[in-house]
Amino acid sequence: FQLTHLGELALSGNQLRALPGAISRLTRLSILDLSSNELRELPPALSALRSLRSLDASHNRISAVRVDMRFLAGLRILRLQHNQLAAFPLSLLQLPQLRELDLRDNEQLTAIPAGVVEKLRVTEFRISTRANVATAAV
Repeated sequence: FQLTHLGELALSGNQLRALPGAISRLTRLSILDLSSNELRELPPALSALRSLRSLDASHNRISAVRVDMRFLAGLRILRLQHNQLAAFPLSLLQLPQLRELDLRDNEQLTAIPAGVVEKLRVTEFRISTRANVATAAV
């Protein structure tokens, strides 16, 4: 199959532990749903998806974001809630079009570095840490 013109791909609930490197060939993909799998990272292969506008990787086991965000400049929606992030991924600051960011229920995420929230250009930001539960609409 040649799916290079595919615009939306839903892979939720498939118990995926990793993404195939071939996903990088889906260069016209604008919506990618990876929710409810067993993923431990967002791999570098996602950096090739330059048309991506929405990425849902919620309800996984993600502890690392290894995507070079500079190449996902058009990403507007990023859902990473219910994962295992221990630190705020500073690479998210490289997403100029990001408008919605959800980081709720990453129980190992205990703090946000000073000044990060102000640098985000989001209009909707959801996060919860052990010390703080916050939802912001700008």
